[in-house]
Amino acid sequence: MLIEQAYIEIMEKLKNGERALMETNQILDLDLNQNLDKLFSLKSYKTSEIDSFNKILCVLTYQIKGNFKLGTKVLDIALSIENLPFETAIYCLNTLSKHVIEYCQLKGNKYPTELYEVLKKYLKSENAELLEWTLRTIDQIGMKSIVLKNEILNVRPHFFKGLNPHHKNSRAIIEMLEKRWSIFNE
Repeated sequence: MLIEQAYIEIMEKLKNGERALMETNQILDLDLNQNLDKLFSLKSYKTSEIDSFNKILCVLTYQIKGNFKLGTKVLDIALSIENLPFETAIYCLNTLSKHVIEYCQLKGNKYPTELYEVLKKYLKSENAELLEWTLRTIDQIGMKSIVLKNEILNVRPHFFKGLNPHHKNSRAIIEMLEKRWSIFNE
């Protein structure tokens, strides 16, 4: 399996303190595509499928170039899995950042509506770390983040949650977003 080989190669480079970015090729992309299709077709997910999805997300994250087609498949899977472990959701956000957000920014394309749906879904998470990474991803979409303004303001952590570093960071990101949006109120 090419994904497994690529995953092992990435992990070895990371363990050795090397840069793990890798060139993609048509055969690996085809394998990623087929495995994402297979995962999307499942009705329920066992630990082994989540582990497989994590490896796919790792390989996608460390590719040098983004692949919008594969990124949209990750979007579809992220929307279809209800109780995705928060670590996997964070890996999804990382992958979406490269394969959807950066791609759309580079090409000047609109972000797919599914991206906003995934971000809304993850904003509802009770996990402080996932909330922080969702807000960081929202920050990457720049002024388009105003589309999610109400959802973002509704999840602002209370002052007393500031002891948790993820909640503290989330509050800071929300304040930064509010400053960005303030130009619309002038």
